[in-house]
Amino acid sequence: MIKRRPVLWRIAFAIIVAALLGSIPFVFAGASQIPSMVSMVFPEDQSEKGACPNGYVALTFDDGPDPVITPQISQALRNGGARGTFFVVGARAEAHPEIVRQIRAEGMEVGNHTYDHPFLDELSPDQLRDQMIVTNEIIDGTGGPAPALFRPPYGRTNGMVQETARALGMTEVLWTYDSDDYAQVTVDQMMGVAAKAKNGDVLLFHDLFPSTV
Repeated sequence: MIKRRPVLWRIAFAIIVAALLGSIPFVFAGASQIPSMVSMVFPEDQSEKGACPNGYVALTFDDGPDPVITPQISQALRNGGARGTFFVVGARAEAHPEIVRQIRAEGMEVGNHTYDHPFLDELSPDQLRDQMIVTNEIIDGTGGPAPALFRPPYGRTNGMVQETARALGMTEVLWTYDSDDYAQVTVDQMMGVAAKAKNGDVLLFHDLFPSTV
């Protein structure tokens, strides 16, 4: 495993959130608030912040929840007046249900990221369905409702994956730009990726690695 510097990266993430909120004319929202990605919109967020003529960009976080990293990211988002979508792995949500409850209470969205992060395009239909259903049940058990958004691990999807998600009432959400936060990239590199964002884009981060915070 790559050695990381949590303290420096906590500072880095705070800088990125602050810089983005201050320099890019978008409202940073959960993935379900992106009209071009998903049909659902949270009007209460728009009334609080006011209409944003330049649109919306989603901040999304995969692979958690982590009992240390996830709450830190949620707090950083709240401090910046932003919301995020956390695509949780069912096994980790099962181990840390209190973290899922916490971030939901803090206004974050929770999406389905399968039970144990497999290559979905290599699974049978029954295995695929089980990955989604078990994770939905775990998330629903943390105060619900069951998630409306789904993200396939590694972005590996196909028609069967998409149809299974739809049949379970979920919309598949991928991403526009990957922050590469897991690869020890610099703050400038992460800022460069985020600065490309335009209305309807989705940024991918992770809440499993200290490098994200």
